[in-house]
Amino acid sequence: CLDYISVTLILVSCLSAGVPVFFILLWIGSRVYYEDTECWDNTRDSPYWWIIKGPIVVSIAVNFMLFVNIIRILIQKLNPRLIQFNNSSQYRFTNRLRVLNTSSILELIKDISRRLAKSTLLLIPLFGTHYMFFSFLPDYLNNLRFYIELCLGSFQVQM
Repeated sequence: CLDYISVTLILVSCLSAGVPVFFILLWIGSRVYYEDTECWDNTRDSPYWWIIKGPIVVSIAVNFMLFVNIIRILIQKLNPRLIQFNNSSQYRFTNRLRVLNTSSILELIKDISRRLAKSTLLLIPLFGTHYMFFSFLPDYLNNLRFYIELCLGSFQVQM
């Protein structure tokens, strides 16, 4: 007897493998029936290429929306008025909030900005946010896309 977790795992596995196979078979059928040329690698002016590229753009857009929501939550969590002071590393914020002079406020903003930048830079390659820009680059800029993708795709943040 299969339990709920096993059924869910099987269902997710079938969906994650089945959805791309569906679009690939749809693209193969459209290429065979409508554009059966000698070289299928030539997709420059083919409207059928969007059968493959469309789901990719949709998944990148969903990842980008998740990325923006996580950044919004991080900004809310890093708000100094909402930080809960329950461990010793966060006690330094209590002293900063008590003394409201210009230098302590600037230091607090600098620290929060640094923490937000570290979190954001970690999430950019994780969610593939850089692919959002590559989806709309023309095909003749493949070399530029390749080098930028290598730089951003291998980006690592030292914490």
